[in-house]
Amino acid sequence: MLGIGGNIQNDKIPKRAYTKGSVLLDGTNDYLKFDHGDGFIELISPANTNWSISYYFMVPGSGALGSAEMLTKIPNTSSYLWLNTTTGSDLHILGEYTEDSTSKKSINVIWDTNFVKGTWYHVVITSDRSGTNSDTLAYVNGDVATRSSQVTVASDITLTGAGGVDNLMSTHMGTLNIGPTHFVFTNIHFDEIAVWNSVLTANEITEIADKYPNLTQNVGDYASSANLLRYYRMGQDKSASAISIDDISGNRGAPLEGINAPTTSATKPY
Repeated sequence: MLGIGGNIQNDKIPKRAYTKGSVLLDGTNDYLKFDHGDGFIELISPANTNWSISYYFMVPGSGALGSAEMLTKIPNTSSYLWLNTTTGSDLHILGEYTEDSTSKKSINVIWDTNFVKGTWYHVVITSDRSGTNSDTLAYVNGDVATRSSQVTVASDITLTGAGGVDNLMSTHMGTLNIGPTHFVFTNIHFDEIAVWNSVLTANEITEIADKYPNLTQNVGDYASSANLLRYYRMGQDKSASAISIDDISGNRGAPLEGINAPTTSATKPY
C-alpha cells in the first residue's frame, strides 16, 4: 500500500500544497507541549469516551528504532498516559488511573511494529470504549498492526484522572516527563497531529494514509471531520526559534508550543 523509504509514496494521488515541513526535536532538551486543561489528552480521558489519535513521525539515522518517546502525560500522581516505542522498536501505549489507593490499568498494549530509523510512519491509534472493555487498535501506514501484548481493561475508567495535580500537568511529545522533571529526550520528526472523539474506521484510516486529505473536510472514505477535536500541521510555525503551531480543527484549541527551540525541517512525510 505504502512505500517504506524515506518518504511515504503514492504517485497516483496528487499531493496537496505543503508549506514548510515537519518539526524536528534534537534529542537534547527540546520537546512539544500541549497546555494543561486544553491538551487533547484531557479531551479523550473521560470514561467511556471513544477516541482516535493520528500523527506522522520519523527518527533520523539507520537501523532499528529502539526506544523513542512519543507522548506523555505523567504528573506526580499515578494517573498517566504514555505512548512510546519499546527497546524492540515496537509501539506501546500505557495508561493508568489511581483513585483512593486503588490502581487500575486503563490501557496497556504493545504492537509488533519493528520500526526503523530514517523512515516516515503514519500512526493511528483508536480506542473503542463503547463496550464493557476498551478495544485499542493501532494502524501503521494504513494497515492494522498485530497486537503482541494486551491487558483487558474496563471502558469506564477515566484515563488521566480528574482534578488536582493531573489537570496541572501538561502533555508533552518527544520527551519522558514525570511531574516537572524530564528524563529522556528523543531526536525525532513529528507532523500532522490530530485527535477525534470517535473511532476512525479502517477505510477512513486508509483514506488518510493514502490520499492525505485535509482533515477538516470530509472527502472520499473520510467522514469524521465533525468529530475532529484538534489538528496541528507543522508547516505553520510562527518562528523558527519558538515554534507555536495553531489548532486548525475549528475548535480554537490552544497552540502546540515548541520548548527549547525545536526547528522546522524540510524533511516531511509526503
